[in-house]
This record gives sequence, structure tokens and C-alpha cells, in this order.
Amino acid sequence: MFYSILFPEKKQHDAPRRTSPPDYFKDLNLDQIFTAYLMEDKEYWRRGREDGGLESFLYTPLDDPDIVAFRQEVLRELEDDGLRSQIAGFVETLKIIQGFAGSIQKAMTSTDSTQDNYLTRGQLLDCAEMYCRAVTELHRALSERTLRSRGLRLFSQYLASYAASEAFTAMRDRAARLRGEFAAIECCLMIKDAAIRMRPYEGQKELVSDIRETFSIFCPEDGAWENRLRVTDTPPDLQTEAALLKMAAKLNKETFGRLDAFCSAYGDFADETLLRFSREVQFYLIWLDFIRPLEQGGLPFCYPKLAGGLSPVYSRGGFDLSLACKKSVKPGSIVPNDFELRPPERILVVTGPNQGGKTTFARAFGQMHHLAALGLSVPGRDASLRLFDHILTHFE
Repeated sequence: MFYSILFPEKKQHDAPRRTSPPDYFKDLNLDQIFTAYLMEDKEYWRRGREDGGLESFLYTPLDDPDIVAFRQEVLRELEDDGLRSQIAGFVETLKIIQGFAGSIQKAMTSTDSTQDNYLTRGQLLDCAEMYCRAVTELHRALSERTLRSRGLRLFSQYLASYAASEAFTAMRDRAARLRGEFAAIECCLMIKDAAIRMRPYEGQKELVSDIRETFSIFCPEDGAWENRLRVTDTPPDLQTEAALLKMAAKLNKETFGRLDAFCSAYGDFADETLLRFSREVQFYLIWLDFIRPLEQGGLPFCYPKLAGGLSPVYSRGGFDLSLACKKSVKPGSIVPNDFELRPPERILVVTGPNQGGKTTFARAFGQMHHLAALGLSVPGRDASLRLFDHILTHFE
């Protein structure tokens, strides 16, 4: 049963996580790396999460090799540009919906009629339709793929089950019927001075053609109409829109009554598992976007093997990621380093002159172990690393 795209099992997801950075973060410049990593969507990552937000996943290294492998599988599969684009589109849609949801729900529970009105209820219908389209389109896209990672396979199965469920299909069909009813509504507006009246449409002449003919002398020779005056800083007159909808509701009581019933039934329509997925999958999406410019500049990233027993610990072509992220540093100027520890070796001693790169090497060593313990790709061509108990630093 799917619960999280970051963990194979719910109990692993629900285990306590850190809500603040480990002590070694600053010494290893991991704070700089993840500040840049989260810069684009910090507010969305933190929104309304009692567990400390998705940043808590970046602060909590894993000690279970299976969870690390689970995340590596998902991240590797999302390197497919087409798949990543499809999932990113779904995430963006749910972001938009969530952005409106709070204000809509607040307005609908308000006793202020200027907030709880048919304009607000129409926005809820818009969001529900947008949500249904996003779910249907992603389900269709994933069903046409052969997914390899456990996480995305389980998610696709959950999505298929949800998209076929009676609860979802009933909401989707009900929203579509309502939209059809509203599209069929016709009425006449009579505007005189500051007064507006509305009455049912009874076959009266459409005046658009007359208006076009009257103003045709201002039309360009090619016949194309254009807006010569654009006012972009004037807010929409929501009060007038709401008043017009209130008039329309009196003329179409049954249709607007069904809108009321729809809003009562689906005020909180989004599935919590899909919302969780849309938040947590950004753990992978943003990382891939974050490292792409570095890869394009010639800096490699790899998925480290997890060493165990008497296996060696090594890195080929590793580098300090915080240094590579600085805009003033060109990728070609980054000097990579190798290291290797073969049993019974257990200690690396790094020597050299001041400003010779010892601290940079030590940072890179610590960074790649933390990143590997998150299930992310690490700087370098190839690596075999261990999951650690503690990272201890004291840089001056």
C-alpha cells in the first residue's frame, strides 16, 4: 500500500525526524548547499507541516540501506525528462489548487456575505475540475509507462485505484455536469447609468455585431481587433461580479442550488495521499534541477554503493559541492579528489600546506556521506560509502 514516495513503509515515514540541522551542517557548508537547493520553493516546502516541514528530511540521515536504495531508485528513474515533466506538471497544479484552497475555505465559512458568495463557490468548482483533470492526466501518463522504481510503481498503482474509485469519479462527473449547466445559462443585462438589471434571455438580438460595426472605423486595415489601452494595475471588480452572480442565482435557482450542494460535499476535495506525494516528490525534483547546471558544466554525480563488511570505502572524482555552487567559481576550476580505504584501513590522515585544500577535501568527504545517507546522488564519477553513526567536525 502506497503512503510515501520517500519511504517504503508508513511506519518508517512516521518515525521521528530532526527539525533542526545537525551540528556538522555549518562546518560542512551543507547549510549553504540546502539553502540554494530550497531557494525556489521554501514556502511550499514548509507549509502547514507539524513534523517540521520537508526540510526535516534533509536534516535526518538514514540508517537503513533499504530506504536509501528505495530513494535512489526513484531519483534515478526521475532523470527521465519526460517522466519528470509529467510529475512536475502535476505538482505545479496541486500547488495552485492549494494556494487557492485556504482562502476559499476561509471565505466559505465566513459570515460575511461579501466573502461567502457564488464567486467563491465558483472558484471551488474551478479548483475541483482542475484537480480532476490533473489526476486523470497523470494516471493516463503513468499507465503508459513501465516504471522500475518501487516508489513510483506503488504510487502509480495507488493513483490508478484512486482514479477509478467511486468517490473520485462521482466528484469528477458531478463537476462536469455542473459546468455544462452553467455553460448553458443565458441572460440579458440592462445597464443604465449606475444601475444593472438582469432578466432571462428570450431570444433578444445579440448586439456584438452592431458594436463591432459602430467601432469599425477604429479597426486596423487587416481587420484584427486589438486592445490599444491596457490597464494592468486595476484589480478586478469582484464585488460587481459577485452581485451579478447573485442576480443569476435568482433566475437559475436549481443550478445554483446544485453548486451549493457540490461545495458542501467537496469543500475539502483533494486526497491527502496525493497532496503528500506532491510535496515529498519535490525532494527529488528540486535536487535534479539543482545539480543539472553542474552536470552540464562537466561535474559528475553518481549513485554511491553502500559498503558493508570488508568492502572498501572510496570516491573517484569527488568534489566540494558548496564550492561548486558558488556563482563566482567556474565548473572547470573545481579540482576533484579521490580517496580509498581498504580493510583493515580505518583512518585517513590529510596533510599539506595552508590553503592547500585540506579543509575543502574534508568538507567534500563529509558532504558526500550525508548526501548518500539521504538517498541522493553524490559528487563524483563513482563511490562506495558507508552509512554513518555520527559525523564529528571542528573547523576553524
